[in-house]
Amino acid sequence: MMKGNTLAIVFSAVVMLFSGSVLAEKVKMENVDVLDKRVTLSMPAEFTEMSEDVMKVKYPLNSRPTQVYTNKETTVNFAFNFTANKIAESQLDAFAQQMKTMLANVNPKISKVKVDGRKAILFDFVTPAADTEIHNLMLATSVDGRLLLTTFNTTKEQASEWLEVGRESLLSVKINK
Repeated sequence: MMKGNTLAIVFSAVVMLFSGSVLAEKVKMENVDVLDKRVTLSMPAEFTEMSEDVMKVKYPLNSRPTQVYTNKETTVNFAFNFTANKIAESQLDAFAQQMKTMLANVNPKISKVKVDGRKAILFDFVTPAADTEIHNLMLATSVDGRLLLTTFNTTKEQASEWLEVGRESLLSVKINK
């Protein structure tokens, strides 16, 4: 009996894995250059660059990203910030531990990943907002000795539609020389 249960659990996990990919495949994707063409990634074709005025409303001054792409409702976003903070690839693990401490109240899941052949850290966490919760994916990597943060966020109500798309987009990041 245990063998049958184990098989059913594995089968369910495989179905869930592929259903996320199938869902992501239904969204028309296109390659977009961001941060003055320093970075390219695949993102939904329907997303457009957020205006400076909307960015000022949605992001506080002390944490405003350099560039944001969003859906029409501005409820699903990709934010990009090529920070002035110095970080070597060898320091990413220490950065991940610092972020884990800073985000302890939201219990982030932290994964080591490769993007464009580079070591990167992917953070996955949910934060409260005024009228909902926001599911965040944040990719951190070192580019030219500086910290590049690429973030995806969606409301919890839209997470089932967009989360896998956001994850695949973040993992598609290419650094242009």
